[in-house]
Amino acid sequence: MRIGIFSGGTGSTQLQEGLAQFPSIEITHFLNAYDDGKSTGVVRDVFNVLGPSDIRKIQYNKWKLKKISNEGIEWLFESREDITDKDKIYGKLYKYHFEGFIPDFEEFYSNFTGSQNQLKDFSLANILYASKFKKIGYEKTIEYFNDFLGVFSDIKLNSFENEKLSAVLTDRTILSDEASIVSLNDSTKRRGFFSSFSNNKVFLKSS
Repeated sequence: MRIGIFSGGTGSTQLQEGLAQFPSIEITHFLNAYDDGKSTGVVRDVFNVLGPSDIRKIQYNKWKLKKISNEGIEWLFESREDITDKDKIYGKLYKYHFEGFIPDFEEFYSNFTGSQNQLKDFSLANILYASKFKKIGYEKTIEYFNDFLGVFSDIKLNSFENEKLSAVLTDRTILSDEASIVSLNDSTKRRGFFSSFSNNKVFLKSS
């Protein structure tokens, strides 16, 4: 049996865990990769690529289902670090024998032009994914981390164009990023319809 999951966040994680009880089921994940919150937004700006966070989570969750303990991988994929001191980060990369990733971090630091505060709560793996996206493309990056983690995750992106979501609310307020859309909690602005549009393409969504 083949199942398609149109989600990359918490819902996808829960479905993965439940469906893992049925090893004969083949799962394909369909994502838009438009996330641009926190460190995801930073690496998108630095490397000019789509958001890596949902892809990263799916592949890492697949690895966790193997019930294997590996301190280095857990640090690389789970830890949120203050990366203002790059020598400290490089020291840990050497500690866990991940020094091969240092050129990816070097490219990030060389091209980062934001504030130091943006580096204080950072997903390390986001840098690696974004760097690989730029160097080898999205599909090959997914294959690369499947091999790195020893898993198989079938992930399909709806587009390879580096787009971002915006929304027009019922009061004509414009939200210019997905993080603002997701965090919206004013129910009065959710009545009726609002438009989420990516560049020149407009999609109507019911609230």
